[in-house]
Amino acid sequence: EIIAADDVAPLDIFKDIAPTRVDCHRVARHEYVDPAFAARERETMWSRVWYLAGRVEEVPEPGDFLVYEGPLTSVLVTRDEAGGLNAFNNSCPHRGMKLCSGEGTVTRITCPFHAFRWTLDGTLDHIPSRWDFPEIAGQDLPLDRLRVDEWQGFIFVCHDADAPPLESYLGRLVTDFAGWDHGKRYAAKKLRKVMRANWKSCIETFIEAYHLVGIHPQALPFGGDTSAQY
Repeated sequence: EIIAADDVAPLDIFKDIAPTRVDCHRVARHEYVDPAFAARERETMWSRVWYLAGRVEEVPEPGDFLVYEGPLTSVLVTRDEAGGLNAFNNSCPHRGMKLCSGEGTVTRITCPFHAFRWTLDGTLDHIPSRWDFPEIAGQDLPLDRLRVDEWQGFIFVCHDADAPPLESYLGRLVTDFAGWDHGKRYAAKKLRKVMRANWKSCIETFIEAYHLVGIHPQALPFGGDTSAQY
């Protein structure tokens, strides 16, 4: 009724109603706190999904890099000389030293431990005293590459070579956000705060609509609460 009374014709997505019933079940406590369950999640879920690592405006120019501390590994994202995006495990293949921290600009990726060096696309560039490493003679020794793709300015990475392409993985999100192109927006500031809490509880707090009634009642007229299943 609110949509029908609007002076400006809304996008069709505002008229979209999906009366799908989602089966509900109680979630066992161990799924939140058991280290063994978390290990299975890392092995069977985080190792296969696409997850968000940053925004393109964080790496706008060749040489720019960012580091995302992912659920499996520390991830290094670079913009190479040709303007392409690359993602690697942020770990030196020699002794496992962390290669980069934070974000910045470099001409080469240099290990701070032994000064092994790579180009921005992960190609080996230099090994000091390479003659002392006969066991890697003729080997390229590239950085451990991850899959990387971009959607509406968001950079996603994936560890699984057999996972579906990003656009397939995002599903209807692609069409749902066709009218709100975040590629035309930019991140002006990043705020980080350590929350001494269970991360799953925090995520659930931000993705459910039930709390609108108590905390954000002013949003109820347009919050879609009547079309959300609690």
